[in-house]
Amino acid sequence: MASKITVNDQSVKKVMGALRSLLLASTTKQTMLNVGDAAIKIIKDRTSNLHKDSDRKTFKRYSKSYAKRKGVARNAVDLVLSKQMMNAMSKKVEKNTAILFFNDSFAEKKAVWNHGGTEDKGGNQIIPPRPFFDIGKVKSEIVVFDLLINQAIKNKQAKVQTELK
Repeated sequence: MASKITVNDQSVKKVMGALRSLLLASTTKQTMLNVGDAAIKIIKDRTSNLHKDSDRKTFKRYSKSYAKRKGVARNAVDLVLSKQMMNAMSKKVEKNTAILFFNDSFAEKKAVWNHGGTEDKGGNQIIPPRPFFDIGKVKSEIVVFDLLINQAIKNKQAKVQTELK
């Protein structure tokens, strides 16, 4: 006895819609690690090489006394004098989210001081804010993440198509 399989347009659309949702919603841990790596690279490059904050503005100059004490030019702000803070940047994945953090407590303190600035008890600014740890505020940075996610979706689609053959 022969079996007859019938497929109607609605059932195909429903299955394809569910598959598309699954593909879009399921990012792999490796994809998120790649996103974390890309974010760290963007932050380091923007900060160290371009001397720019997360809004692509030039960092506020070092104070005269700090520049003299460290032996650097006042306008050479790149937040990598010892490289300790930038080298302590790391990433992890939790619930399909890439999380950036500092794996050293002193590096984390320096990052907080630099990112948000500091004041003494009298409200006088000691370190001006130099926001560097934000990501994706500039369109060119968002494009990198879109490309990574879209590539992961394409890879997953190709894998599903291969498995269906």
